[in-house]
Formats: sequence, structure tokens, C-alpha cells
Amino acid sequence: MDKMAKFDHDQDGKLSEKEFALYKENETLKADLAKQNDQSNMAWTAIITMLGFTALLFMPFIDVDRVAALADMIDLFYLAQAGIVGAFMGATAWMKRK
Repeated sequence: MDKMAKFDHDQDGKLSEKEFALYKENETLKADLAKQNDQSNMAWTAIITMLGFTALLFMPFIDVDRVAALADMIDLFYLAQAGIVGAFMGATAWMKRK
């Protein structure tokens, strides 16, 4: 009830319907913000992972034959990471349109 106490404007120990609606709206906004931050972090992690993996492939200690043997799996890795980034960017653009 401590979280709800700051919404009790008349200090009667009970939340009115209006106060409870404010509390619910605040909690919903907090949850939405946390979700958006998590999605943003996931997209940035995917971008950084793709860049790091690309840099790793060009290192001199990585054998070209090994890269050629893993080419199909590397393609799927890039496709999955780009899908995460694309889904985030698309969802963000769609939400701004609403």
C-alpha cells in the first residue's frame, strides 16, 4: 500500500476511484516504459552483436575455410539479428503513427 499512499491526496487512508485510476495509469505507464526500454536494449544488443561478429570474421586468426563451412549458419545469425532490429524499428514507427 506504500506505493498507493502517494496517490491518496485527501490522506484518508483510502483511494477514491479517481485516485485509484491515477495509480493504475501511473503503473501502466511505468510498465510500458520498462517494456520499451527492454525492447530498445534488445535491438541495440543485436546491432552490436552483428558488428562484433563481423569484425571477428575478418580477424587473421579465423580460417577462411571455417568461415566457408559455417556460411549457412552465419547467414541465419545475421537474418535473425536483423529481424530483431527490423521488428523493433517497425513497431516503433507504427506506434508513433498512432
